[in-house]
Amino acid sequence: MGKAPCVNDNHIIDDISFKLKVVTKAAAFTVLPSQSGTVFTTSGATGGVTFTLPAAEDGLIYWFVNAVDGDMKVSAPSAIMIAYNNAAATTVSWETAAEQIGGGFEIFSDGTKWYSMPMKPSAAATMTVA
Repeated sequence: MGKAPCVNDNHIIDDISFKLKVVTKAAAFTVLPSQSGTVFTTSGATGGVTFTLPAAEDGLIYWFVNAVDGDMKVSAPSAIMIAYNNAAATTVSWETAAEQIGGGFEIFSDGTKWYSMPMKPSAAATMTVA
């Protein structure tokens, strides 16, 4: 601690490790830019949970994982999310009963758009894009 990391001959930092911050939310929540790099879960929720993204900002990244059998939705500012088969989405969600637990999204921004990468609990799981 307090020392510069060692860099090998290939300019790679050897033995670097980090931990992601994991935050549980059981109700609607507005995500902050300062929380970039956080994994949000719905553990303990008894109803649907909606996560609202901030304005697009280059380099922001979040992960959202549904831990309960309830709807989980991630909402972006109007029509600036790229999601499966939709270049102007506003929300992505897991809403199909019995296909929700374990569903998630990795969502990142290039400063103009949000990009949604689904994490499907099974090949048959259905996500909703709107």
